[in-house]
Amino acid sequence: MPVRGGPRRRRGGSEIIVAEAAVNALAFYLRLAESADDLAAWRAARADAGSALEADEETLDPEVRPLLAVARQDSADAPEQPIGAAWWLPTGRVGLPCVVPAWRRRGVGSALLATAVRETLAHGGATPWLMAPAAWVAFCERHGFARAAGTSAAAPIEQLTLIDPSALLPADLGSRYLGVTGGRLRLTQTAHAALAVTALAAQAQNRLDLLSHDLEPALYDRVPFLAAVRRLALARMGRVPVRVLLVDAAPAVRRGHRLIELARQLSSDVQIRAVPEHCAERGDRFLLADDSGYCLTPFHDPQAWRVDFASGIETRRLRAGFARIWEQASDHPALRRLFL
Repeated sequence: MPVRGGPRRRRGGSEIIVAEAAVNALAFYLRLAESADDLAAWRAARADAGSALEADEETLDPEVRPLLAVARQDSADAPEQPIGAAWWLPTGRVGLPCVVPAWRRRGVGSALLATAVRETLAHGGATPWLMAPAAWVAFCERHGFARAAGTSAAAPIEQLTLIDPSALLPADLGSRYLGVTGGRLRLTQTAHAALAVTALAAQAQNRLDLLSHDLEPALYDRVPFLAAVRRLALARMGRVPVRVLLVDAAPAVRRGHRLIELARQLSSDVQIRAVPEHCAERGDRFLLADDSGYCLTPFHDPQAWRVDFASGIETRRLRAGFARIWEQASDHPALRRLFL
């Protein structure tokens, strides 16, 4: 029986393969098409998208892993709407994504490709490669693929190999589902870290805990992140769903940081406290989403962020440390005047 209105979570087996367009307002999700109904929906999505990208023998390979994109429905009783499809093989072969016309240019194709590549690397370890007609080469190159050596640029169908996995990071981060899509990433670009914290906050259903030096504006003073915090604070009103531990509030106050203004407006649900001096000198900085996901900047590696959307053990370990500091923390003096 197909799942209605949300991602399917399987127990046991290899892994749950579910991806969510977190930065795109959770508009669609991805899953491995395993049941007869899912396989029928997968073929229907390919047909509706007008896919003639791969020969039938490739998609009928018994080793093929079909990936289905489904639009999120407002009602649990609404029938599922397949909107895209892709596939991969343990050999490293990745099928080009196909998306129905109404859903094109909305990140579905990028999410499908990123997820197919991620699963190929996780399960087979072979370098991902694909075959693309000339009209698809630019799309593939934007996502880190390049022509294989010796391939003619004039060939009607070209073989491309993944050479720059970092080009897929934005789509990868937008296709991870909190509590489901495991695998740790090490990010070195602020733009990627900003996407990660926004995706985590957008999917949090119960709580966010943030430990920061000065509320790094490139991460936490961005409209999508602030909108996610406001949504959670209002949805969980009265339960203090958002807690912030801040080492130095002065720079954020001078800049007019919008998270501080949000905490002033929703002071019972977005609370900010000062990290005690004895805890401030050495320590990690992180964002925790529910009991599953984190974005961590270790003290010994301050120029990088470690991200995992489904690591309950590490998230709980970090939250235990956060709770110990929270109990010792007090209202931040630089903020007290603003909240009067």
